[in-house]
Amino acid sequence: QRELILQSLKNRVDHPTAEMLYTDLKNQMPEIGIATVYRNLSDLCEMGEIIKLKSQLVLDGYVMKKMTVDMEC
Repeated sequence: QRELILQSLKNRVDHPTAEMLYTDLKNQMPEIGIATVYRNLSDLCEMGEIIKLKSQLVLDGYVMKKMTVDMEC
C-alpha cells in the first residue's frame, strides 16, 4: 500500500491532500481506508521520502522531497 501511495504522489504535479490521494487510490485498491492513507503519509514523512505542506487556507498537501529540491534551484 505504501508503494502505491508513493507512486500516486510521484505521478501528480499538484500538492494533493490525503483525501485527494485516497480518492485516486480507491479506484485502484477499493479496500484501502482513509486511515491507511494518513498513516502511510505520516510514515513517509518520517522516513524523509515526502514533505507535508501546511497551510492555514487549505488542507495540508504532500509533495515528493526531491520535487522541493528541484523547485528551489
